[in-house]
Amino acid sequence: MAHIYKKVGFKLEICVDNLSSAISAAHSGADRLELSQALDLGGLTPSIGFIRLVMINIRTKPIFMLVRPRAGNFVYNRSDLEIMIGDMNNAHYFGVDGFVTGALTNDGQIDREACGALIKAARGKPVTFHRAFDLTHSEQALTEIVSLGFKRILTSGRCKTASEGMPALKSLVAQTNSTATCASPSLMAASQIIIMPGKYIML
Repeated sequence: MAHIYKKVGFKLEICVDNLSSAISAAHSGADRLELSQALDLGGLTPSIGFIRLVMINIRTKPIFMLVRPRAGNFVYNRSDLEIMIGDMNNAHYFGVDGFVTGALTNDGQIDREACGALIKAARGKPVTFHRAFDLTHSEQALTEIVSLGFKRILTSGRCKTASEGMPALKSLVAQTNSTATCASPSLMAASQIIIMPGKYIML
């Protein structure tokens, strides 16, 4: 499947939850790996032991770490946030290349305070806003995510699968392809981020 993505110029990121899968993905053409665990729960922060093993065995691909301390919603309290930042600090020690995370408020808006703290904890490494984006209710979510410093958005177009969300994904990609010379301020901001269609893409 990887060669199909290469042929059309896409970058392929594969989410993995064990060393065998990570090595297989790296050898099968993945451009980037996302480390996770409990994929049946939508993915949670991986253990330090797993991160260490991957970093020892794979150094030919960028390694990103999912930062999600628990299952359920993406509304985090202070203790959740402290855990997330602590996990990111530990991951820096082993040399991860970036992070995948995101936080929302109770009313489905982007939690700017929490996200700002997570961006700061990334210490300049790229951060992807994960599929919490699919649960936002704000029309300004894309612009807000860009303004906070996220580099990518992982989304299935606010549908269960990327195939079902294709119309929304096309709209998001169209916004990111808008040129700065003719775009509105919101579209100018959108052009600074990469949209990553994710979860069960059917080819």
